[in-house]
Amino acid sequence: MISYRKGVSMGDDEDPVDSWFKEIMKIFMQLERDMRKMLEDEGIREIENEEGPFVYGYYYGLGPDGKPEIRYFGSREEIKEVDEGNYDIMDYGDRIVLVAEVKEEEVLVEVQAEKIRVEGGNERREIRLPCRVDPETASINYKNNVLTIEVRKGEGRGTKKVKLRRSYV
Repeated sequence: MISYRKGVSMGDDEDPVDSWFKEIMKIFMQLERDMRKMLEDEGIREIENEEGPFVYGYYYGLGPDGKPEIRYFGSREEIKEVDEGNYDIMDYGDRIVLVAEVKEEEVLVEVQAEKIRVEGGNERREIRLPCRVDPETASINYKNNVLTIEVRKGEGRGTKKVKLRRSYV
């Protein structure tokens, strides 16, 4: 057992508490290096941006064919599609849920069988869906800059158009 009393001179020997903290810090620094290396090996790297943080990650779930799949989402260069901005599409078996960040006060949303179009101000996005959906079943919500669209899978036809104003709750 190490005993240490404040104010007692230990001579040339290093303070045991300081020594202990230095060892812990070495372990944490090595752990951080190892984690950065693992992330780099997976293709995930740190991105510096003066405009703000990037948001990205991955979603693990079942694909339309019932097989497990990993899908990346967010602001990584390798996965940018036609649109700009952050969104995620989640597959819940019988329905698809799209969650997207939208910064406009008013938006026009068009849900079609294979894609969703969002327009407002200078922002225009077209997001391809992983499977066909029935636009008539679309439930659309827009609060606090988050657009949520839930739509049932199916062989629907036509387009459901909704004009929404952002609400704050």
